[in-house]
Amino acid sequence: MCNSAFEYLTMRCVVQHLAPHIRFNLSLRCEAVKAVDKKVPMKISSMRLGSLEFKADFALYKISIVRHYFGSETPEHIIKQNSDGGFSFEVDHLGFRLAPEQIFPKWNEILYDGRANHRNQTVGMEADARTVDTWEQELKKLERDRNMQVKMPRTSERREAIAGLERKIKNAKDNLLPYHLKRNGGEPPYTHFIRLTINERLGNEIITRYEHMDYSKPAHAAMLYLKDKLLKGRRSLHVNYLKIYSAGLIRISNQMKIKLHKISISSEPSNVLNAIERILDRDSFPLEGVEVFESGPFENDKIQSASLLTITGNAIDLNLTEITNMRVHVARHMLPIENVIELVDNWIVRGRDAGFHYSFTVGINRFEQADQLLEMLKEAGHFLISMPDELRETRFNEMLLYRMTETTELRVFCVMDPDNRNIFNFNLQVEADQYLEIEENN
Repeated sequence: MCNSAFEYLTMRCVVQHLAPHIRFNLSLRCEAVKAVDKKVPMKISSMRLGSLEFKADFALYKISIVRHYFGSETPEHIIKQNSDGGFSFEVDHLGFRLAPEQIFPKWNEILYDGRANHRNQTVGMEADARTVDTWEQELKKLERDRNMQVKMPRTSERREAIAGLERKIKNAKDNLLPYHLKRNGGEPPYTHFIRLTINERLGNEIITRYEHMDYSKPAHAAMLYLKDKLLKGRRSLHVNYLKIYSAGLIRISNQMKIKLHKISISSEPSNVLNAIERILDRDSFPLEGVEVFESGPFENDKIQSASLLTITGNAIDLNLTEITNMRVHVARHMLPIENVIELVDNWIVRGRDAGFHYSFTVGINRFEQADQLLEMLKEAGHFLISMPDELRETRFNEMLLYRMTETTELRVFCVMDPDNRNIFNFNLQVEADQYLEIEENN
């Protein structure tokens, strides 16, 4: 503990300027630092929450399940699997994926269960009897081929062929072993451990450390314990950008507050925001930005009030006319031409206030789509065509103008993204009358 006010203030001054992972490490190892650390707001530029991972700036903590063989050689595919991170789901003693158990939140935690939305529900599941039978037939064929090669005169090529068949036979037996054990009984020559992988940046290097624990409790319980150790009881976290992989089981202590600026949610954004709202500082709202991977509309006031709504990924069936945000960016692989035309028609008929601005990513290999969209809007006959000075020397040098009210205009134009020269943004923007007035005066 700090023995004087001076020591406390000195420690506080030092702690607040340390990187998050350094604070985590010191707080876990030094009681004097821990007492101060929990009270000093922690600033995190980028934070990521997943079912079995947590990232804070330059430190990544990941829980997985790895298989360890005792008394026998570890199969090649298990060596690779362990090297790639192991299992990211719960398994039984043979290594088969377990069906998700129902989890009820404790009084001091927030729980969001998005496992039903997980894209890889079949990964790790037990193969059906027909598939196992096919594997067994393939093994028998490999053994017959090996036996035939063994009986023939030995040459260097045949020795290599026999060695290759032996490897394939061993791999086939290793793959079939769990199924044979399940069918015939017996104990496997392996067990499973929970692995904690920690990646931290030290200078210009990434340092990786591993810790292994008995697999006596579910992996998600180990992840909750880890996050509690790192985050629970903190007076305040100032997070600029939070990304939540919500297609899984998200568990986190409610004994903290997060002051947040931007958030990205992989699925069910409205439900996720409702679940975590109680740990978000009220000063977080309105959020500067919300990124979603769905089409909307979004029945959530935290999403609707965000200064910027970004719709990304392969969201289909866009409902842009039903979204109420003033600033929206759609970052899809294809320019949604029909949706943009529908949106323009909607704005012309219903009107929009100054400040509404929707933009759409146009990749370097999608310029012809932007050309097509501009031509289709021209043919509709609503727009005056202008060539402002700032666009005159660019790839898309025209701006389409439509008078919304006596004092506002709708501008349609395509310009280079300020952060990426390989991307353009197709814009629909309602602002105070400027370009139309110039055109009309000319």
